Amino acid sequence: MNNIKPIFEHSNRPMNIAVFISGSGTNLKALCKYQKALEDSGIVPSANIKCVFTNVPDCKGSKIAKGYDIPVVSLSSKKFFESLYKEPDDADSRKYYDAAVISLIENVCSPDLIVLAGYRRKLSTLFYEHYKNKIINLYPGDITKEYLIVLVLCLLGNYYCLKTIMIITLS
Repeated sequence: MNNIKPIFEHSNRPMNIAVFISGSGTNLKALCKYQKALEDSGIVPSANIKCVFTNVPDCKGSKIAKGYDIPVVSLSSKKFFESLYKEPDDADSRKYYDAAVISLIENVCSPDLIVLAGYRRKLSTLFYEHYKNKIINLYPGDITKEYLIVLVLCLLGNYYCLKTIMIITLS
């Protein structure tokens, strides 16, 4: 039987979005520009980018976020795994890293949606379970990328879209 449920139920507040990046931030820039244009035109967005997380401190994308006054949280994945003397593909180490990331993010906001916008880290099962049905990947090589960007832009600017975006899970 299919279970259909909304990914966000409107509760008189906008959806909180955390964007994860690792590099230049081109997708982030498009999302920020759209959110700013809505705000400048007097439209209250139905979703807001509340924070940006990067595993590459001082990457170009983090500077873009700061330019839009969006808090940036970072934890160098390279230094993290080197300090543990572990490879980034080690499943247990990834869980430790993702637990730290979750803690850092949730000190800034409680995300209703995680947008992976060119985030180049493999996520652990811990992360997927914690944010179950709340992750959208805008991987640069993904042929569905343009549709997903439009989806996130729609979430930023259209309350009615929030009522219709559903996640279907098979049970």
